[in-house]
Amino acid sequence: MNATPIIYLSVDGATAPADLSRRVMSLEIDEHIKKGTGSPHPAAKDIAERLKGNERLPLLIETPIDGLALEGGVFNVPFGPEYNLAYQNWNWSTSNMFAIMPYQVSGMRLNYELGAGWVARLGVYNGWDQIVTDNNKGKSPMLSLEWTNPDDEETYFVLNYMAGNERATDDPRGPWWRHTLDVYAQWHANERWSVRGHVFTGIEPTRSSTTEGWFGAALFGKFDANDWFSLAA
Repeated sequence: MNATPIIYLSVDGATAPADLSRRVMSLEIDEHIKKGTGSPHPAAKDIAERLKGNERLPLLIETPIDGLALEGGVFNVPFGPEYNLAYQNWNWSTSNMFAIMPYQVSGMRLNYELGAGWVARLGVYNGWDQIVTDNNKGKSPMLSLEWTNPDDEETYFVLNYMAGNERATDDPRGPWWRHTLDVYAQWHANERWSVRGHVFTGIEPTRSSTTEGWFGAALFGKFDANDWFSLAA
């Protein structure tokens, strides 16, 4: 158990120790940021570049309880296996499900490392894409359960459940909660083949007898011919 809390700046799961007496924009990435192998953390350069660009970085506070951390700020929504940046995706274009997902949320969350690659997260956010202002006074809790194969980070499973009123205060459909379920997984079958599956669904009641909602599912496959050429669908 740690004796005192440790504060970090966090970017997409990577962390960098920060001297809080300095301004964030002048943050220096310490050379001792390492992976278990002792090699420089691959995200260190990206963190520095994003700081120069004045991007918002979530703040991560490790608590005295082993494996438990508190994180706050603006987050990329963890829905789905696709990324905002096209070059990080298997396909150049994203799926229709990606198009209806929120882009970012702001709020706070607790992260707890369960061991054996499992992580649980519980957060409270302003709502879908409500960063600076909010369209109502309600908050949207989200529960996440994530697993990454300790021996192969390209094999993973993620489950997200988010609920809350996402409508504006004056919306005639009423302040009913939107319930969103997001489940996806990836299997790195061997050196060349990988498979992904994704289900994204939700329901949202209204003042009338109707209930709005959606359901989407996708299956992806990728073949790595060599280090620089892949085929995906």
